[in-house]
Amino acid sequence: MVLSAMCLLFAGTWMVIPAVAADQAPADDKVALVNGTAISRAQFNQGVSRMSKPQPGQEQPEAKDQLKQVQAQALDALIRNLLLYQASQKAGVKIEDKAIDEQIGALKQRFPSEEEFNQALAQVPATVETLRQQIREQMAIRQYIDKEFADKAIVSETEAKAYYDEHPEYFKAPAQVKASHILAKVEEQNNADQKAAALDKIKKAQKRLEGGDDFATVAKEMSDCPSSSKGGELGYFSRGQMAKPFEDAAFAMKPGETSGIVETQFGYHLIRVEEQKPEGKVELAQAQPKIEQYLKRQKLMELVNKQVSELEKTAKIEKFLD
Repeated sequence: MVLSAMCLLFAGTWMVIPAVAADQAPADDKVALVNGTAISRAQFNQGVSRMSKPQPGQEQPEAKDQLKQVQAQALDALIRNLLLYQASQKAGVKIEDKAIDEQIGALKQRFPSEEEFNQALAQVPATVETLRQQIREQMAIRQYIDKEFADKAIVSETEAKAYYDEHPEYFKAPAQVKASHILAKVEEQNNADQKAAALDKIKKAQKRLEGGDDFATVAKEMSDCPSSSKGGELGYFSRGQMAKPFEDAAFAMKPGETSGIVETQFGYHLIRVEEQKPEGKVELAQAQPKIEQYLKRQKLMELVNKQVSELEKTAKIEKFLD
């Protein structure tokens, strides 16, 4: 829990501890040199540790050949990252201290106290100075990529439509219901008196509806849900967004129908279904912005990978792993 916010900062990059000039790193403490700049053993171990962490459904790599593969991938990521940072410096990208201060300030706000921030930093492990350099390098690389490649990663409407047509499975729209409700809230489920009072309240609301009172009016006057100010209106929702007894009742009704009393962990409800939308397909116009964003990111990645390959051709890279 303490580390979660700090780990977010380092997501997507392996250079947790900044690279140092070759003459500043002990000979046995570096795993590679990139144009004279050392990648330290500490950096490398961090990268291997992060890449070894299994994803959901995956097993921890234990076999020797698996470990070597992870080590090679971690070192390659570090080298590529360092090449990009060096390219950003050659291109004249400068990061102001104020921008770094703002990033650190935003990160600190995720922690209850300065002490917990420092504890998380120590567990990474990192120091404030290495964190500052890490942020500087990340920001420099981002600015370099934006400056050099963002304008070249262009996605046409034709490409977006082709992706939409070729991947219908990504653009399914689930069935939806538009409903309103009246809630008699139960704060403590194991409090029999509270439940009895809430049940009595919802029965009174139900009696008013059966007597012809308008649903929205009763909701405004009797519902304990914040939606009462809108006559109980909840808008559209699909399965998985509401408590199961609530959604089961809502999806079983037709537009214009009002449910009987439905109990959930929140209390007792009366539900009125206004409209239904069957399962369908997201329209291209709605999906296009996200498609273009995804394809642009893919193109940008291809351009960056191509640039790194060019940088590798002229770079002096020495590896010292066994």
